[in-house]
Amino acid sequence: MENIIVNNIKKILFPPRCPGCDGLLSPGSERCFCPDCVDRVEKICDREYKKNLLCLYLYEGVMKKSMYRFKYSNRRSYIETFLEVSEKETKEFIEKNRPEVVIPVPMYPPKKRKRGYNQAEVISSAISKRFSIPEDRDLLYRSRETKALKKMTPQERTNNLKNAFKIRGNSIKWKRILLVDDIYTTGATLSASATVLLNAGAEAVFSVCICGSGRILGG
Repeated sequence: MENIIVNNIKKILFPPRCPGCDGLLSPGSERCFCPDCVDRVEKICDREYKKNLLCLYLYEGVMKKSMYRFKYSNRRSYIETFLEVSEKETKEFIEKNRPEVVIPVPMYPPKKRKRGYNQAEVISSAISKRFSIPEDRDLLYRSRETKALKKMTPQERTNNLKNAFKIRGNSIKWKRILLVDDIYTTGATLSASATVLLNAGAEAVFSVCICGSGRILGG
């Protein structure tokens, strides 16, 4: 009863919003997109593009603006809608690959303190709870700050991320790892993170991202 009361109070103080346009949703319609946005959101999680990677939505239009608010305007509640709408495909990917743990791509600590949260941790926590997979935020860490990757060439991205990720300790107990990030563009960040985990003893690393750029589909 207490949880129901608390949840109802939260809904009044923090009414659910559509991740597409950030407009208020009508009561009972949380964890979905509003009628104006639902047809403008392109899911790509039902397409085959990379064996070990699942991206839920195309990083264009409505979702591009949505991810900006998710990252920089504290719209952490969006993640529940993102996963709810694509739960079937995400569940199938997880059941197929059988990860033992979910790990978020780490953020450099000073940057995390400045922003207030790491969006990849928000995603990994939600996936952990929804699909009952343990989460490990401590194993992988970012040892230094890196420059923004947006305007870099693939080779510049690789050089920028070289030795940026490390693990605590000399080896890891997890063999099958689900690595989580918000947006997939060239894959440089996921590749650098996965390489560290594989070199430390992981047998397989799979990845889930909320959005993927058109290039993963050949665009």
